Amino acid sequence: MNVYLRVRDLKPGGKRKPDQNLRLEYSPPLKLPGGKRSRWKSLKLYIYSKPRNPQERQHNKEVKELAEQIRSETERAMRKGRYGGLMPVNMLLVDYLRSEARTKKPQTCRQWGHMIRYVEQCGLKEVLLQDLDVRACTHFRNYLLELKHQGRLGAYTTCAYMGFFRAALRSAFKAELITEPLVDRFDPLPNGRAQREYLTMEELRVLARTPTKSGVREIALFSAMTGLRYSDLKQLQWQQVRDEAGGCYLVYRQIKEPKPIRKPICKEARELLGERKSGSVFPNMLSNSGANYATKRWIKRAGIEKTKFTFHSFRHTFATNLLAATGNIKAVQEAIDHSDVRTTQIYAHMLPETVRQAVDQMQYGLEDVQRS
Repeated sequence: MNVYLRVRDLKPGGKRKPDQNLRLEYSPPLKLPGGKRSRWKSLKLYIYSKPRNPQERQHNKEVKELAEQIRSETERAMRKGRYGGLMPVNMLLVDYLRSEARTKKPQTCRQWGHMIRYVEQCGLKEVLLQDLDVRACTHFRNYLLELKHQGRLGAYTTCAYMGFFRAALRSAFKAELITEPLVDRFDPLPNGRAQREYLTMEELRVLARTPTKSGVREIALFSAMTGLRYSDLKQLQWQQVRDEAGGCYLVYRQIKEPKPIRKPICKEARELLGERKSGSVFPNMLSNSGANYATKRWIKRAGIEKTKFTFHSFRHTFATNLLAATGNIKAVQEAIDHSDVRTTQIYAHMLPETVRQAVDQMQYGLEDVQRS
């Protein structure tokens, strides 16, 4: 029995995402229970046919390495007459979760990595995937709830980690790696609303007047005036800054979800960049953790009480103040490059005072109507 790794093109979609599926091909065909035969089976692993950046190339490399490991293990198990699925027979739960994480976008993969760390910490590090039962799943659920009640995890994060875990269980059941639909045996966690910190316009002005020697000032204020993420700021080049008659635009591709962006920026944001140069716009950027640390110290020095404020909160600051100024959720969606307006709607919940203003501005013209 030989097992080959094959690539199959997928139908093109609207978003930039992996467009090839990896699958195993058996020669001769595999005989299944009931007498049926199968020549191939999908691994549910996906790669880019034409990777465009280092992140996509790294994604392809990791996924191909995993697929080759599965192919090798499958062929070896078949030749010894003990084939038990497309994964190694004695695969650990955490190894399976890591294999699922590698099929996700880079940022989602990192979030899965955090979830897997909690799976290990709660005592499921040595549990085999085939031995997983509803008691172990419930134990992990209760562990996340305990962390939430202790204040070590937020409600939104807790819900997200449980969602990742349940998604992996669904995939394992569909691939026949576990024998029962465990997700039907225990409840998901209730949806949590993310508590996103932001600065009002007045607080932002106070912060801008507060000196700091950390080197975070320019990139932070630019993020607060444009809504750019740390990853996009780090990759921003001067050739992507276009000074045109109608104003300045940034023309680039997002790191989180690669797609072409043409973003208008305000006059103050352009002035913050100074004279045009070459190469990176922000060549001396701090690391992500360094930017977060410097931001917290800067906020505290300015006398602003925002204990959960991070560098990414400057993006929330831009979106929230733009919504407060315009009241146009679609404009905010375009300005911060959200693919789904439902993601943008979280900022509407952050501005309860705008509801009061909207209600007060309603004019019905019913002054002369008598109360019946």
